[in-house]
Amino acid sequence: MPESLDVPNHPLPNPLPEYRERRLSRRTLVALFAILFLAAGVRIYDLARHPLWLDEYFSLLHSAGRGHNRLKHGASGVQTPPPDLLGLHSRAPYPEIWRGMVAAPDVHPPLFQICLRIWRDALGPIFGEGDAFIRSLAVIFGVASVAMMFDVVACFMACARRCGRL
Repeated sequence: MPESLDVPNHPLPNPLPEYRERRLSRRTLVALFAILFLAAGVRIYDLARHPLWLDEYFSLLHSAGRGHNRLKHGASGVQTPPPDLLGLHSRAPYPEIWRGMVAAPDVHPPLFQICLRIWRDALGPIFGEGDAFIRSLAVIFGVASVAMMFDVVACFMACARRCGRL
């Protein structure tokens, strides 16, 4: 990798090699774990207090491979019989998750729904299928995003120090 930015005649050096070779100090690691512990605590506190929200219901619906069925309600707007979203028996095959996302006018890519389905298939029989278990995957993704944001900020800080702006 070149030592300077790829822009011709650019006066600022490339901070990434220095950033990649860095080691976190004990103080930084303590701060990182404190931030992650706080982020996890905020997300876990009172996790199962409220019933599932509509967007969580739709995530369950899509992860069960039944996303396309939400448009097939009767005149009353009620699906009869109601779908068994939490049961292990009535889940459609994995390709149905994608088909349901394409068939329904949904703007969200199906990565979370596929991860939720894998999460439920792998750990559902062990931990049960309650609201807290369903939401726990989003908690893990949320805490992981805080850790990634810590890394992004550290990269920007290294760049700012190297450029002499901080």
